[in-house]
Amino acid sequence: MTYQEERIIQVLDYLADNIHGKRLSKLNALKLVYLADRYHLRKYASPILWDTYYAMQYGPVASTTKKLIEELFAAQDGKTTEYISVTDSGKRTRRGEPILIIDSKKKPDLTQLSKTEREALNVALSQWPLHDDLVDYTHFFPEWKAAEDNINAGATRIRMRYADFFLPCKRPSDEFCNVPQDVVDLNKEVFLEDASFRNFRV
Repeated sequence: MTYQEERIIQVLDYLADNIHGKRLSKLNALKLVYLADRYHLRKYASPILWDTYYAMQYGPVASTTKKLIEELFAAQDGKTTEYISVTDSGKRTRRGEPILIIDSKKKPDLTQLSKTEREALNVALSQWPLHDDLVDYTHFFPEWKAAEDNINAGATRIRMRYADFFLPCKRPSDEFCNVPQDVVDLNKEVFLEDASFRNFRV
C-alpha cells in the first residue's frame, strides 16, 4: 500500500474505534473525514490526508479514501489490512448498492496520527451527535455550495477547490472550527505555498 493509503486506514480505524453507539458506514466515514480535514486545514494550514475532494449529491467525498474503502470490501489489488474490516451491512442504497460498514479490528497506530490530527478527528466525531444527518450538514459549507447548482443540474461530481475550504460559512452557526478569520486567511496562504511546493492541485 502507498503511504497515503496507510494513513487513510489509520484515520478510518481511529474513527471506527472511537464512535459510541453507532456503526460507521462508508457514507458517514467519508463525511467525518471531510469534517476533520476541513477543521485541520482551517486551524493548522494542512489537510490530514491530502486527498482529492469532489462535490457529489451526498456531499463532499475524498476520492482516494472512497476508492480504498471499496477496494478493501472487494479485496481488489490484494488490498487487505489488519486494522479495519469493510463488510456488507445487508442493506442497500436507493441505487441498489450495498451499504458498507467499517469496523475496527485493532487499535489504530497513533504514531501515524499527530496530536492535531487526532484533535481534528475528535472534533469531527463530536459533530455527529449534533448533526445526525451528516450529509445534510455538509451541504451548508461554501466549498460544496460552490458546486450545488451543477450538482442539481445533473452533474455526478465536481472537483472541489481546497481554497474554498477557507471561506466563511454563510450561517456562522454551522462553523465548528472557531478560528478568527484573519488566522484562517493566514493559514490559507501557508497552505497554498505548501501545496505549490508539493505540486498538489488546489
